[in-house]
Amino acid sequence: MPDATKTIKTDEVVHAELEILKQKHNVDTFNAALRHELGIVPSIESGLDNLTAYLIPEFQETVRDIVEILSAPALVQHVSEESATTYTAADSTYLQFVGDDTSRVLFEIAIDELGFDVYYRTNKGKMEKVASGQQEENGLHEYGVGGKTADHIEKKRLLQQIRQKADGARARWLEN
Repeated sequence: MPDATKTIKTDEVVHAELEILKQKHNVDTFNAALRHELGIVPSIESGLDNLTAYLIPEFQETVRDIVEILSAPALVQHVSEESATTYTAADSTYLQFVGDDTSRVLFEIAIDELGFDVYYRTNKGKMEKVASGQQEENGLHEYGVGGKTADHIEKKRLLQQIRQKADGARARWLEN
């Protein structure tokens, strides 16, 4: 999307309402608030197919399961003005999840062409890898927990580990 700066003149009442919308949607700009109100911010669900397009079908399903775990009622997806639900760094696209009443990122999913990594906010406040899925060049794929990918970790164990860390991060960062 080309960068375009436009000025919209408003009276004080409209300006005040726009300020309220920024708070309501937890965004920093009027543009982002209006994107929400006008329904032109893609949802996680609609963008997930694009984010996982290069992944093997099993990983696509796993990422959907992880999003379901991380987007529990206490959380909403982080939406930035520039990228709607994601940002890109290095070779990965990151999907962030923040607390409803905070601007603190609690979880991230980094997705690239060969797999994904899931991060959570630790008790000490640092983002740390909790799980991953990687496809090897030979077509084999594997899941891992923690900072490493290990052969033959079952999807069920991967999701249990993510759920455990997600519950801990919610308890630590949303209830304090």
